[in-house]
Amino acid sequence: MRRAHVRQGDVVLITAATSGVGLLGIQIAHILGAGRVIATTRRAARRGLLERADADHVIVTDEEDMAARALELPAVSVPARTPHPFPCPRLRRRRRALRRQ
Repeated sequence: MRRAHVRQGDVVLITAATSGVGLLGIQIAHILGAGRVIATTRRAARRGLLERADADHVIVTDEEDMAARALELPAVSVPARTPHPFPCPRLRRRRRALRRQ
C-alpha cells in the first residue's frame, strides 16, 4: 500500500482479493484511510469472504466486466490506485481499460 501511495479518501481496487495478501490489503487500505475498497474475485462463492473482510464493493470477474462494474458503483469514477504485490501485464491492461472509460 505504501508503494501505491494510498491516501485518505482514495478508492482502492484490489484484484485477486481472496488471497492472503489481498485480504490483508483490504484491511490495510482501510487503516490508511481509503474511502472505498473494491475487491475482485473470480468465483461468486467467495463474495461473502470479501464482504466479511470489509470490502466496500465486490466484483465477481467470472460474472461481470470489472471495468464496467467499477464505473457503475456509486461515487466512483475510476479507481485511483490498483495496488498488487505482483504487477503483471494483465493487471496493467485492466487498469488502462478502467482509465479509458
